[in-house]
Amino acid sequence: MYSISNSDLSIRNQSMDCSRVQMEALETAGKMLEKHMVLDSNYASLYDKMRIRFNKNCPTVSGLSEHDYPQGAAFTNIKQLVPINKVPIPPEIIENFSLIQSHSLMGLFPEINRAWLAVDNQIYIWDYEHRTDISYFDGLNNTIIGVGLVKPKPNIFKSNVKYLLVLSTISEVVILGMMVPEQNTVSISSGPINEGQEEIQLVKRVLYSILTDGVTMSTIKGSSTGRIFLGGTDGNLYEIEYQRDATWFSKACRKVNLTQSSLSYILPTFVNALITREDSIVQIAIDNSRHVLYTRSEVGTITVYNLCEGGQGFRCVVSISEEMIVKQAVKIQKTLENTYFKTIVSISAIEARECLLLGLVVTCESGTRLYFNPGFTLKNQRPTYLNLVHVRLPPGFTGAVPLARPDKVNLVHYSRGNLVMNTAPLGIQESIWLLSSDSYPFQPSFMESQTCLIMDSKPWVLEEVGGAAFSSTSLCTKEEPPLVVRQHYERLAKYVALGPHGVEIYSKLRPVDLLAQLLKDGNGPNSQSVKQYFHAQSEDQACASCLILACNSSTQNLTISEWATRAFFLYGGEPKPAPSSLQDTSPFSPNMISTPQPGSTFMTSQQPQTDAIFSAKHNGLYLYVSRILRPVWTRRVVKEVAMGELDTAVTLAEISIVCSHLHAVSCFIENHSNILPPSNNVNVTVMKDVTVMNDKTLYETKLQEVYLMERRSLEALKMFIGHA
Repeated sequence: MYSISNSDLSIRNQSMDCSRVQMEALETAGKMLEKHMVLDSNYASLYDKMRIRFNKNCPTVSGLSEHDYPQGAAFTNIKQLVPINKVPIPPEIIENFSLIQSHSLMGLFPEINRAWLAVDNQIYIWDYEHRTDISYFDGLNNTIIGVGLVKPKPNIFKSNVKYLLVLSTISEVVILGMMVPEQNTVSISSGPINEGQEEIQLVKRVLYSILTDGVTMSTIKGSSTGRIFLGGTDGNLYEIEYQRDATWFSKACRKVNLTQSSLSYILPTFVNALITREDSIVQIAIDNSRHVLYTRSEVGTITVYNLCEGGQGFRCVVSISEEMIVKQAVKIQKTLENTYFKTIVSISAIEARECLLLGLVVTCESGTRLYFNPGFTLKNQRPTYLNLVHVRLPPGFTGAVPLARPDKVNLVHYSRGNLVMNTAPLGIQESIWLLSSDSYPFQPSFMESQTCLIMDSKPWVLEEVGGAAFSSTSLCTKEEPPLVVRQHYERLAKYVALGPHGVEIYSKLRPVDLLAQLLKDGNGPNSQSVKQYFHAQSEDQACASCLILACNSSTQNLTISEWATRAFFLYGGEPKPAPSSLQDTSPFSPNMISTPQPGSTFMTSQQPQTDAIFSAKHNGLYLYVSRILRPVWTRRVVKEVAMGELDTAVTLAEISIVCSHLHAVSCFIENHSNILPPSNNVNVTVMKDVTVMNDKTLYETKLQEVYLMERRSLEALKMFIGHA
């Protein structure tokens, strides 16, 4: 009979103890990571920053206080919009551009990093950044008056037909296919295709062609579900419905007037002309997250359409004139003339990931923004009306030190809280403005930084390119966290201004890029501006940003990486005991750990507590790792694709991105063992307010304990990363 010796039992017990210790360490690290995720989620929404709830749900106004556009902080002196490139139009296109016969249009396809130029009945498409991959089409009989790029409906075309090119003339609408090689597509990217360096083939065989029946359609917009909408000069909204093949009962492609009343079909044409007033649709904006469509007419009328759940329906909700909008705005801000709210130049849909209770932002020629709620509630995201809830004035209205004020806004791009405007005041050079709240992620009020740059030439188009490595649905199920939380997965946002002289490309700096710029300007971490950055952003947040730079092993960033590492240790502080054992700890303060005292809550402090305030280095590490894991932390690992059949819910590409970031952090910890506090022989700096003889000994004991706590916590994190 086999017998177990005492030595075997001892080894087994040691193994079990080791496993138990590992499990406890992993559990400790996991709980600490979750606490930091909760801390990152403890931010005010854009709606709450507007203080609407605190105003008894009545409309509010901002932009009048100097706190709305702060000045003097370390990062406010840095231009957050940086010109990075100027690229002329390819010479072979310029030759044709100079031979314009009657009509020309220019535009950008940010989805594929391409620019286009339509000259009469010809269109050129090219890679604007590299001046390569020029496509050309001249198969139309009439002048091109509208151009759009649309993602096709699924399962209609071959898999490599990723986009549809929609061209409209005075007589017909033509649809062509655009093919992208399969191996060059990036499944996890919600941004442009792999920086636009692939060859994109324009299929010159017309897929669909349909007559316009005399209606000019110059505004074209596609939805994420593959629907194609066109705005007519007659004021109606049209849709091009298409399918794979024609059937007995329907054509392969047809044009549908979505907004014309049934009565107009039975009335004579001259009667329709008398009772209707033509007001061209000049802009279409779509909220693809909630399937809501907005239109803006030539005279400023805004109309809301409900595309219904799934995006396949259509229903007109409400229409509001510019005159009514101006009256509402003046009622909210009575001290300003109505001229500040006149002449709407742009409408932009606000998606659910930015704010659940806002749906539309309207930008006026003065730079004033008007925010609308189409009837959204936290439980119901369907539009029912259109109410003006907030007026945001541009810089220049503060009482103390007046700032430069935008004027004669011409072009606008708004996305995820960032407003970019092209202004063209009379007699003054063209400018580009950026207003962004990304520098103030956890502030309770609506604060924005501003940047204004002089442009070389007048642009015709202004668009944003770039995007997230993870889609918005991966990052959060509701409103997405601030940029500082997700910046390590974000590509640099780029803004492209296109005009007859070419493109001017600007990049918008993320919070971590601001830190890198401060380190570069100060030639290291010892400058006053870097110290101010740590103070303004909080040491924990700044340490997390330092880690993004320190973990970047790119040879182009070695100096910045070294400086960021030095800043991390220089300003990251040390753990220390809490000022008082009686101090309550907040459920949203993961930097403090405590052992609760026993007995009744009415018992006051006869029994000591072991309270520790972790260092900013500790908290920055946990913050950064929690942000790396955030996209996949709460997601299901598998999903049911059929009865009894499971498939992975997280793609290999997504896991690879997460693991690469974790590996970089692991290497950082391995290469900097001094990040782990010593477990003994701690050098103690005695508190200045020692009044009792044994206070010094008590403080030394507590300090020894908190150093040990931080060391164990970081060792647990190191083990957690290794297992992940």
